[in-house]
Amino acid sequence: MTTRAAELQVVAVWDFNAPGVIQASQGSGEVRTLGGVSSTHLTGAPSDPASPNTSLGLKGFPAQGTAIRSAGVEFRLDGAFSRLELAFDVRVSTTACARLAVLVDHGDGGFQEAGTLDVKLDNAFVPIALDLSGVLDPLGSGPTRVRIVADVGADGLYPTAKPRSDGTNPYSPLGVWRLDRVVFRGVVRKPVEEPLHVSVSPMGDGLALDWSPADAEQFTLWKAPSSSGPWISAGIVYDTRSIESMDEVMRFYRVTSP
Repeated sequence: MTTRAAELQVVAVWDFNAPGVIQASQGSGEVRTLGGVSSTHLTGAPSDPASPNTSLGLKGFPAQGTAIRSAGVEFRLDGAFSRLELAFDVRVSTTACARLAVLVDHGDGGFQEAGTLDVKLDNAFVPIALDLSGVLDPLGSGPTRVRIVADVGADGLYPTAKPRSDGTNPYSPLGVWRLDRVVFRGVVRKPVEEPLHVSVSPMGDGLALDWSPADAEQFTLWKAPSSSGPWISAGIVYDTRSIESMDEVMRFYRVTSP
C-alpha cells in the first residue's frame, strides 16, 4: 500500500469469511456477481489471519473472446467519495483469465475504466492496489459502484498467467478467480447541490482559478473536455486558488468540497 493509502479512512472491507454474506464485513456496502458468474467459498489468502479464512471463488466465465468486461463482481459502496483507493488479494487458476479491468460508475449509468491489471502468477494469491480517484463522479451523491471484470488482451482473447508448454492459450470458462481482503479506503465527499463558483483569470502561460472558502479545509479540482463531462479529478487542493497550465483538451473546471 502507498503512504497516501495508509492515511485514508477505511470505507469498506470484504473478508469473505462468512459464506453467503454479501454485506461488507467492515463498513457499509454489498457485493454481487456479474455476467452469469457463480460464486463459492474457497481457502483464503495468507494475508487474512482470521480462522476460518475463506475467499470468494468465482467461476463460469464467458467463452473465449466473448462478453468482454461483463463477467466478475460489483462492489456497491454507500456514499460518494473525493478520493478512493482499492486493494485486494487475487488468485487465478491456470486456465482463468489473468487480466482484470476495474471499472467505476460515472454517475450516468455507464462505467469508466480505472485501470487494467495483469496477474503474472497462477495458483497463488497476489496483492493488488489501484487508485480510483481520477474516475469518480464529482457531482454524484452515491452509491459508488466498482466492478472487477475479466478483460481481453490486444488480440481480443482472454489471457492466462502463462501459456501451455506448446505456447497456446489454456483459457477456459471453468477457470477460477479467488478474491480476498477487498479493502476500500477514501475520503467521503459531502453532497453538494452545485459546484462552487470559480473565477478564472489569465496568469502567464496558464490560468488562475479562485473560489470561495465554503467553510471547508480541502477541495477537489475537476477537469473535463466539455461542460457535460466526463469529469476527471485533478487532485486535492488545500487552498482557494490553483494555477493551471493551458490545456487545449481539458478546458472546463469544477471545484467541489471536499
